[in-house]
Amino acid sequence: MEHHLADELVDQLGRRFGHHRIEPRSVVAPADESTLFVSAGIQLWRDWALSGHPGRTGRVGLQWCVRTNRTDVPARRGVSTSFAMVSHVSRGAVERERYFEGLFEAFHAVGLPPDRLAFIASADESGGLSDTSSVDALTRMGFPERRIGSTARRFAAPLTGGPFGPNLLVLADNGTPCGPGCTSTCPCGRWFHFWNCEFLDFRVEGPGAAAGAQEPLVDSAGGAERLAAAVLGLSDIYELPTLRSLYAQVVAVCEGDRDHDAETAEGLLRQVADHVRTVALIIGAGVSPGPKRQGHVLRRLLRRAFLGLELLGSPPDRLVGPVALAAAAYRRWRGFPGLPDSSLGLVRAEAESFRTLMAAGRREYEKLTRDGSAITAESLFRLKSERGIPVELVRAWASRDGTELDASGMAGHITTEQRLSRDQFVPRRSVSSSGTPFTP
Repeated sequence: MEHHLADELVDQLGRRFGHHRIEPRSVVAPADESTLFVSAGIQLWRDWALSGHPGRTGRVGLQWCVRTNRTDVPARRGVSTSFAMVSHVSRGAVERERYFEGLFEAFHAVGLPPDRLAFIASADESGGLSDTSSVDALTRMGFPERRIGSTARRFAAPLTGGPFGPNLLVLADNGTPCGPGCTSTCPCGRWFHFWNCEFLDFRVEGPGAAAGAQEPLVDSAGGAERLAAAVLGLSDIYELPTLRSLYAQVVAVCEGDRDHDAETAEGLLRQVADHVRTVALIIGAGVSPGPKRQGHVLRRLLRRAFLGLELLGSPPDRLVGPVALAAAAYRRWRGFPGLPDSSLGLVRAEAESFRTLMAAGRREYEKLTRDGSAITAESLFRLKSERGIPVELVRAWASRDGTELDASGMAGHITTEQRLSRDQFVPRRSVSSSGTPFTP
């Protein structure tokens, strides 16, 4: 159901704006990109967006994305390491009111009428620039003041060397007001953020100075699952059918003993479900677990999923079933690659490697606590940095064994490790947009 809504919105935007539909590409970023994976639809359209060449002034399409900066983010509502993004990019200056009319008509066509929309405009953190153009246009269109909020945020700059500008958040009204003062910026849970409109109208003129962009852009985008949740009046993407079935499969394989409260267990289950889908997506794109680049990210995701299973009382090899289910569940989505059965052997091999690693770490942990000694911050850090044992797992062992654990100095050890890592870092040679090699 979710993918049908996304496809319909892409069609609506293409027809209403006369823009060209672009088919999805691999989630693995091209070699000349600064990221390992595609993180936004506009990333793959950079050359076209900044070229200024005549031709169609807009593109629209669905693209699967992976954001590696979310790999270590605790699982919570709306945070996903992978997602399908509907991207709609317009070149040239646009008249805000006319642009909003076309966008909102497209939303209405897929089941989200204008009377359910609300907005949060952005103001530059320094107080110098603010998105008065969007606020004025929305006001002229009849949206009440309580549905047009404003917060101080950094302006958006999605393309290195490209224009920048304000980001308008589009929200859906999903509930009952918490009170007479419930506006679009209220954190009560009534408002659900599902879309961004970035009006990239400015260029950097100098330190702290901006001028009008010669080639302005509008980067309008949103997650396909967040769009579906907004249409259905949901505030949690895990209530959608596909993610709900994947989550249920993870619950089914995690029926071991759980020494966690309900909230912690819920977070771990969501973490596993999220990582399972991203693992299926990345392996389907031809990546194998390894020590470098995309392979390293895949290995981290697998090990965090294995850790979740371990903390929930299940062996790591049980991840194979959910990965296979994720691949099957998303096969109807544009751009989600198929997963050959032989690829599941990669997951089994990594599960066995993780089991061996944890067994060795457990033996080291038992040596440290054999005489009833507490686990100190230094021991905890050594288990993590030298043995690869996650801190969460050592905490769980200590809790089950009744072992005292003092992690008060852990932050200092991590800071020292990060400083040494930065000191030893040697940047790799890159290629500038002009083709000239340079070292950043």
